[in-house]
Amino acid sequence: MYRFVFACFVFLAPVFSAVPAKADPVQDAKAAAARQDYEGAVSILRRAAVAGDVPAQSQLGLALYFGWWKKPDREEGLRWLRGCESQ
Repeated sequence: MYRFVFACFVFLAPVFSAVPAKADPVQDAKAAAARQDYEGAVSILRRAAVAGDVPAQSQLGLALYFGWWKKPDREEGLRWLRGCESQ
């Protein structure tokens, strides 16, 4: 019985450990910006922000407000910052 349990563990452990990690859109956007893909960075953050990701909303708001990766859009930046503040 012990060998059976051990064999199951040895063969099934890699299957259950292969669960993909949750993607972090803020880190993905920073990586895109590091590659100088600024439109891609804003797009990544915008998709996550629309889906309700609060850190992405705040980063998108700051990026738009201060013009980190594109021309500053203070009105839209404030809308995103106020939206994530209410959550």
